[in-house]
Amino acid sequence: MTPLESWTDRARHVPIEDELARRGFDLKGRTERKGPCPVCGGTDRFSINTAKRVWNCRGCSKGGDVIDLVQHLDGIGFVEACTTLTNEPPPNSNGKGHSTQQLPQRWIYRDKDGNNYLRVLRFDDGKKSYPQSRWDGRQWLSGKPAGPKIPYRLPELIVASADAPGFYL
Repeated sequence: MTPLESWTDRARHVPIEDELARRGFDLKGRTERKGPCPVCGGTDRFSINTAKRVWNCRGCSKGGDVIDLVQHLDGIGFVEACTTLTNEPPPNSNGKGHSTQQLPQRWIYRDKDGNNYLRVLRFDDGKKSYPQSRWDGRQWLSGKPAGPKIPYRLPELIVASADAPGFYL
């Protein structure tokens, strides 16, 4: 197995339920879990099968493995999805170590319901730049959202504050 195949395989073996939990999504069920789609909403359109390691959304007419899920949720390509899942850059094409090509750092801001809201990229090509894009429900569009500013990792902050002793909603 080449280093690239090994890296892709590590990304593909991240459990779908773990990736959704990391993002603050909670689905009902054991093996076949169902709930609203993180992208299109609805009440019972989105499902994952933990045994088969696949997902499907009837509203978006999309599905696949965990890499496809990250691509769908974040509106990104294959390499960036694998980078997100493995938390490491792709290996060099010569198989020695990881690529020296800098992939942009990426932060996805989500609203209180866990929906994509704002994406900030950081390019470090001698001078740092931070282009921002807003989510329109299907794709990332250049520019800031028209709505309010929200903190990074808002859904996780809400859960953490609700679990804090002495905190009342």
